[in-house]
Amino acid sequence: MIDSISNNLITKTDLIEKVVDKKTIWGIDYDFATILIPVIVTLFVFLMGQFISWIKSKSERRNELKSIKTTIEQWIILIKPTIETQINGLNEFAEALKNTEEIHPERFKTSSMLVSKLQQLGLRDLIDTIMVNLKGKEEEKAKLLFNIVSQVEFLSKIESHLISNYENFKSYTLELMEEWNKAFRELFHEMNEATYQITQVEAGCDFLLEKNKIANNFLTDSQGQTQTTKKTLDTFIYPLEIEVNKFLKTSDNKHLILNLAYKIDNLKIINKKWEEHKKGHILLANDFSNKIEDVYSVLEDVVKKLKIYKFNNIFKIKN
Repeated sequence: MIDSISNNLITKTDLIEKVVDKKTIWGIDYDFATILIPVIVTLFVFLMGQFISWIKSKSERRNELKSIKTTIEQWIILIKPTIETQINGLNEFAEALKNTEEIHPERFKTSSMLVSKLQQLGLRDLIDTIMVNLKGKEEEKAKLLFNIVSQVEFLSKIESHLISNYENFKSYTLELMEEWNKAFRELFHEMNEATYQITQVEAGCDFLLEKNKIANNFLTDSQGQTQTTKKTLDTFIYPLEIEVNKFLKTSDNKHLILNLAYKIDNLKIINKKWEEHKKGHILLANDFSNKIEDVYSVLEDVVKKLKIYKFNNIFKIKN
């Protein structure tokens, strides 16, 4: 009896020891589990940290792109007053040229349109990055990208064209002024020469009488007010031309006045060059004005469309 109980106790003790030896965690051997679980926990914490860092970087990038998009939209709006100032300057210049009666380089008000500030943002790359991360059809986004970059580049280039164009206008106008003044002095000299020679052969002829009236009236007016190119032509050159043509038709001594006729034609040619010069720059100023206005209207339309476009969710944001 005692031996039987003793044997049973030994058997149970062996079983308990075997059970202890076979202890597991989540079905994994205890000794192995004590190594594996810390590794898994460490790896999980590491991966979660990487994931959180990735999400954070994507979120920061998305916020950065939003900020850049807003900046570009606002800068396009902010340059509107400078664009309008330049348009007004071109219109005023064209109007002044249209109304001027003098060979004179009319003042042109240049205004920096500040478009270069947009280019300093590295506009092409920034817009390209923004478009990639916006929702919407690719062809529509590509059109927006093209419109922003191309129109800003045009406005930037046109500023230098405006200045160089005006410098060309001013330079040629000053040349015409010099030509006119020289030709006018030569006209007076030739008129005196012709007067002297005609007096020798046809003293008291109608030409000399009318020429004297025209010259005296012109000189009298010149003392009291400025003689513009147009007024000089209307009150002196054209009336003198009429009398010269009469003399050429009626006198046998027409050779005495041929040089004077040539000098009159020379002044008329200079005035014709001035009128064509004016006309060309009036058209050019109006063309520049209209083009700048059209280009900026495209940019304004782009801003309106950009405001509608939303960014992709964080997981789709590209760097």
